[in-house]
Amino acid sequence: MVVGGGLNEASGDTAVVAGGSSGDAIGRWSTVSGGQLGRAEGEGSTVTGGQDNVASNAASAVHGGRRNTASGAAAVVVGGADNVASGDHSAVLGGDEVVAGADGETAP
Repeated sequence: MVVGGGLNEASGDTAVVAGGSSGDAIGRWSTVSGGQLGRAEGEGSTVTGGQDNVASNAASAVHGGRRNTASGAAAVVVGGADNVASGDHSAVLGGDEVVAGADGETAP
């Protein structure tokens, strides 16, 4: 379901895009809200705000910032730019070009 915004697509089963532009909720139960070019690819993944962010694994999330990627299961990136949370249950809490690659790692 797409609610507002422009050029948004919700192709996943029960996926939602609310506002923003060029957002894509691909995963089942995924959500993109606001921002530009957000992609929620994993099942139950979420992207909120920011620009060009991707949540690609199950239950992963990116909240704001630019060009951030949460690719681990249940991984989270909060703000900053060019950050990657690739370990399962890992988190990047802001900063630029920070990588949390180990399972359960929190950076910085």
